[in-house]
Amino acid sequence: MSTRSIIGVRNGDTIEGTYCHFDGYPEHMYPTLCALVARDGAATVIATIKSATRGGWSSLAFDAEEVSRPHNYKFVAGYGDQYTDMDEDPSLIVLRFGSKFSDDMMKVWADYAYTIDPDTGDVTCYDADGQVLRPHLD
Repeated sequence: MSTRSIIGVRNGDTIEGTYCHFDGYPEHMYPTLCALVARDGAATVIATIKSATRGGWSSLAFDAEEVSRPHNYKFVAGYGDQYTDMDEDPSLIVLRFGSKFSDDMMKVWADYAYTIDPDTGDVTCYDADGQVLRPHLD
């Protein structure tokens, strides 16, 4: 099973993000994003996540290692696998806060959304209704 998520930056009443197919549940994605920001800084993490312009990410992992992958994946050291098989760029997804948030999430079947504050590096997790969740870092 996949736990799909959107990872991006909050811009006023919207999140401009990129799709991630696997492991979007807070127990995995929240500490992964926090660790990436601590290691590389918010600007680099945001730019790297946004660089997946041909379908988003298959998965993100702080300790991703290169192994044999299908032809439609691009390995990004220390981050994970980008999809490379979309002809157009559907990877930028805009989520609107308020009554449209859950509709926007359903368009890509996402369960969670995450934002990274470019100034502070703070990571925020949202459920499919746009409510802030408080995952724990163990």
